[in-house]
Amino acid sequence: SSAVMSLTDLIDVALISARLQSPAVGMTAEAATTAYGIYTGNAVNFFNLPQTLITALAVSVLPTIASARAAQNFTKVSKTMATAMRLTMIITLPAGAGFLLLSGPILRMFYSEGTVLGGQLMAILGFAVPAVALVAITNAVLQAFGRIDLPLISMFLGALVKIFGYYVLIGMPELNIAGAPISTAVCYWLIALINLFHIGRLSHALPPLGKTAGRPFAATVGMGAATYLCHTVLLRVLDAAPGTVLDKLVTLASIAVAVVVYVVLLLLLHAVEREDVLLLPKGEKLANILHLK
Repeated sequence: SSAVMSLTDLIDVALISARLQSPAVGMTAEAATTAYGIYTGNAVNFFNLPQTLITALAVSVLPTIASARAAQNFTKVSKTMATAMRLTMIITLPAGAGFLLLSGPILRMFYSEGTVLGGQLMAILGFAVPAVALVAITNAVLQAFGRIDLPLISMFLGALVKIFGYYVLIGMPELNIAGAPISTAVCYWLIALINLFHIGRLSHALPPLGKTAGRPFAATVGMGAATYLCHTVLLRVLDAAPGTVLDKLVTLASIAVAVVVYVVLLLLLHAVEREDVLLLPKGEKLANILHLK
């Protein structure tokens, strides 16, 4: 499945450039190269960051579920699967919201050019962050179930949709390069949903939606509101111009507020359990600090 997506990425390079220079869009070769560079160099680089944590989680989940299935301990299989998916949502929903709300300000902390377009593209990719994480986790679960063929099929279908989306959406003048992150989001959500369908079929049940995604989503909404309010008020009060040191400090303060509000809401909503935290590095120490039982 990784080979399928790698091959798709190679096709992307030529396809995106070609569609941007098509008669319908009419970009020059230089403009197309610049747009593609902003997309891959700014937006995609940050998009890949949350996946590092989820990859480590997926690696740890696979042998646990496989050994539990071998021992016919189906209770442990269900519990581990639910914990992994819940932790995935807890990590990636706020990350996606952060991309949506603070993409431009975050890019301005590291880049001096291309932050407007890069921020717009990164914001769209925010919708794909939870989907990519779900793909990694569900791929691992299906492999633990002994069905390595199913992730390959779903990834292949997703790749086809992504290529088709690139061709159609990027070729629309009103979207042009924005068609790339839209296609990426649709691609990964399709793969995730197909994988979830197969997991539900094989395990005869999926983790409860409310506990797995509903509570983290509610905490994310509250966090997003607090972050937007904090960032907007600070910008107006301090009159921080884009790209200045003050602008970067406002962004850092908004991120700090987001983290605090999100953690508090997770605890108030009982969205996180001790088993969730134990899957993280130094999870036992963190669970004790948060007084999770």
